[in-house]
Amino acid sequence: MDNLSSYRAQFLFVLRMIEDNAVTDDDHKLAELMAADEVCHACQPIRYCSSDEIEYQYITLRYGDKKDLSVFALDMSDTVRAALDLFALYLAVRQTQFELETFHPDLLNNLVFSMNACTLLRPEGKHFIDQLGQHFKQPMSMLIPSLYLTPGEASNPATKAMLERLEDRFHKVCFDVHLPISDLEYLTPFDPQTIKISNSLDSQDEKRALLPVIRYIKRRKATLVAGRVTSQNTLSQYKMLGAKYYFGYVSDVPIPVHFKGFEDPKAEMRKNSASAPKPNSWPTNKSKPSTNSRRSKPNATNNKRYSMPVSTICINRRRPSLWMKKLKRLLGR
Repeated sequence: MDNLSSYRAQFLFVLRMIEDNAVTDDDHKLAELMAADEVCHACQPIRYCSSDEIEYQYITLRYGDKKDLSVFALDMSDTVRAALDLFALYLAVRQTQFELETFHPDLLNNLVFSMNACTLLRPEGKHFIDQLGQHFKQPMSMLIPSLYLTPGEASNPATKAMLERLEDRFHKVCFDVHLPISDLEYLTPFDPQTIKISNSLDSQDEKRALLPVIRYIKRRKATLVAGRVTSQNTLSQYKMLGAKYYFGYVSDVPIPVHFKGFEDPKAEMRKNSASAPKPNSWPTNKSKPSTNSRRSKPNATNNKRYSMPVSTICINRRRPSLWMKKLKRLLGR
């Protein structure tokens, strides 16, 4: 498979994977968006429930004029969805590398990104992880994959070895649980320390669906991360249920982060396809980022650790810290 020692090579790997395996109309739409550099990621702080201080950053993929549309709402085939998982990892590595070159490591927050276990069990997923682990070891060691693992995948003998590789290469592994689910015992062999859920608790059905998860987390003494928190009432309920971290619109709007794309990526793809046979390992079933800044919560001024480029650091912009003023002067802003 391809040598993925450069960002360009990683991007072309993902783009080719999408174009070669596009089945649905949305698959083809996504390929066009990717080739036109219209897909980026958005960051949202993950905060302590007790203090509202920022501990991590959660990233997700967006597109549209305002970069407020989720690509995961599209009707995508399995292979194309797997390609998006790899694209999210590529962006997370690229952003972390940029931050390491710009700020002191102690000022950074670890990035959390979603990943399906089935993606990493595929040949191209294994290759992508191995290549980034070889060429981008330091930024990968600061990332946290939020892994969605089904009961069927948990019983796959290859899954245990895959989890061990992830734990060696990443900062840690978080498990993403999709509701409703009645039993989480299939996760026990993997000793989950952190579990993330996304549930607004707006209805009684959503609250009932959460009960098996809460019982399992308390029995395992695991850490709960609550996502999609849209109101103070929901946040209060999660606090009572023992959540340690939360993220959602109740405190922060996701901030789009866009890296400069590559000139005519399809030209490079045409050149590669003319000089090499088409890979047969994929299933056939059918520099510097620019950002939009916003004000964060007033109580974020006391945070000691920051992430993101200067224009998106989560601080109170009405009263910037002395450290921030000095940093802006250094950068000529």
